[in-house]
Amino acid sequence: MKSDDNSGRHQIRDEGGLKKAQSAPPGKGALIEQANLRTDKAPQKTVKANIRAKKTETLNEALGVSESSYRRLFETAKDGILILDADTGRVTDVNPFLTELLGFSREETVGKTVGELSPFKDVVANQDILERLQKDGYVRYHNLPLETKDGRQIAVEFVSNVYQAGDKKVIQCNIRDIAERKQAEEIHARLVMGRGAGLRDHRHHRHQGHDSLCQPDV
Repeated sequence: MKSDDNSGRHQIRDEGGLKKAQSAPPGKGALIEQANLRTDKAPQKTVKANIRAKKTETLNEALGVSESSYRRLFETAKDGILILDADTGRVTDVNPFLTELLGFSREETVGKTVGELSPFKDVVANQDILERLQKDGYVRYHNLPLETKDGRQIAVEFVSNVYQAGDKKVIQCNIRDIAERKQAEEIHARLVMGRGAGLRDHRHHRHQGHDSLCQPDV
């Protein structure tokens, strides 16, 4: 088999004497053209990378704003809030309103279960809360009597639910002081009872007056 050079292409004779063309390796011009193509695509890749980086930065900023907003709400809420690990039931965070309401510091609260906290020790069983949350996803005590660190008796509404936070589940417990609400309910109940008693007395007097009018003169 013989080879003839012919301006950038090789011609190879086979055994029958026919010529077959075979592409030659790319010359210097072709290599430059390929390099230019790669150079032209480089800005496009850079733009795409910048877009991805910008999206990531925007997402991180949004998450940061969301976290900051949640933290402000958590810190300034006028309800007590406990955050618990859903697996262990132990407190991971507590807001200032609850520490002030119960008189226990953050250090005295974090790391304990609800049942281990003094105000809840005799009224709430931690295992009972976890079992009910696993079953229903929601726990509520309408009128829970608690004792503060200084011995005061208070009544609270206790609401607990489970939600997803990232890749794990957490439990949020909201504790609301219902002393004013209970006082208003008691005042309302007394007023209702007073009105009822007054109405009964009024009817009784009317009935007595009616009987005296119906009696014959002697």
